[in-house]
Amino acid sequence: MLPRRATGRERGRTDSGLKKIDPTMDSLSQPITAHPSPLTAANCEQCGKPFKPQPRGKTRAPARFCSRACYYAATPRSREIKTCLKCQGEFEVKQSHAERRRYCSYACMGAAYKEQTGAANHNFRGRKQEYTCAACGEVFQSYPSRSKNLRFCSRECRGAGITLTCQGCGVIYRKPPSRSGSRYCSQTCKHKFARTSAPSTPRTKACARCGKCFHVPPSEFAKTKFCSHACAYPPRTINCETCGKLINRPRLAQRYCNRACVPIRSFERPCDRCGESFLVEPSQANTARFCSRDCQNQRILKDCAFCGAIMEVVPTRADVQRFCDLKCYAKWQSVYKVGENSPSWTGGKRAAWARSRVRRGAAIKATITENISRTHVILTYGHHCYICNRALTRREISIDHVIPLSRGGSHTLDNLRVCCKSCNSRKYNRLLSEFVSLLPLDYFARRVTS
Repeated sequence: MLPRRATGRERGRTDSGLKKIDPTMDSLSQPITAHPSPLTAANCEQCGKPFKPQPRGKTRAPARFCSRACYYAATPRSREIKTCLKCQGEFEVKQSHAERRRYCSYACMGAAYKEQTGAANHNFRGRKQEYTCAACGEVFQSYPSRSKNLRFCSRECRGAGITLTCQGCGVIYRKPPSRSGSRYCSQTCKHKFARTSAPSTPRTKACARCGKCFHVPPSEFAKTKFCSHACAYPPRTINCETCGKLINRPRLAQRYCNRACVPIRSFERPCDRCGESFLVEPSQANTARFCSRDCQNQRILKDCAFCGAIMEVVPTRADVQRFCDLKCYAKWQSVYKVGENSPSWTGGKRAAWARSRVRRGAAIKATITENISRTHVILTYGHHCYICNRALTRREISIDHVIPLSRGGSHTLDNLRVCCKSCNSRKYNRLLSEFVSLLPLDYFARRVTS
């Protein structure tokens, strides 16, 4: 629910709507009745008059002056003293206005402007000069600032227009001042005498289609090419260049009625199936291999690479297809792609273990080593896995390098720990922090209970 709106009397207003303010007190010294100040009375630092300061925020310092007048009197302001150019009196001006302020008041500024005459006045537009009226020819005077748009001496001359002589028929006629460059009195004189004014301009032109000479106006001589509409838009029919047949509505750049009339530009090549020669267009020189569909779809016989059975193969897949079905392909994979028959065969597990032992021995030789036995490590660290803390039997124990040899670890007692085979194989060549971050949350709980 919204609070009730206070009335004018409750807000401390009179019937006229203005607040009751004591004229003898400054606005800063007016007490706030709604929020009485908890502060005690203080003395003004400028005039020494006791006053009751208004409540302020916790972070603001208490008031030191009783009014704004005392505050301005005690606070130094950035002002300058200048001399008026009119009355020679001194006046105070703000530092930001010191450069452009020259008079102490508007009265001195107005009186100074009235005394300035001629070029010294800031409104001076220059002295009057003489100009000739374009209509009546009389000389009149005007200011230079108006000379661009001032061509007539009065409004009567401006509306009367100017008198011109037609260059064709010699008749005197009147035109508006804006048409002072007119040469003919009417369009009839213009079309009649404009042609005779340039005798060197050609009047006839040969049609670009039929070759007939026709008359062309001077203004359209450059862009006109045909004598009539029929020559400009000929009928949409042409004759075939081979058989002479009439072609209606031909396509752009069409010259022949059908493919049979097109001159032969193809060449012959032998068919890959039957060996007969056939014509091939230049665009199909790399793709056309057979003379007909029968030769293209004819199957060839081929032996299966596994079972040796005869199978039919499409000619396009003769080089790729080697087996009669997927079963033969799977059997061939199981025989020739597994074990020693496989191209990627490297010797089996024993060879891999031997290579691993060689790499491990080379890594140990490249680092700091100590002559430590397996029993020494077990007696030092006990029978618990250092990762999952599970109790181990002697067969479940394996020795792990905390910092792997492949990452610069040493083969010393400080870098060796007892570890179960599961954690050792999962850890691989990672650091302990990297291995723990990859484990699930319940990994250690499941390892201890198992």
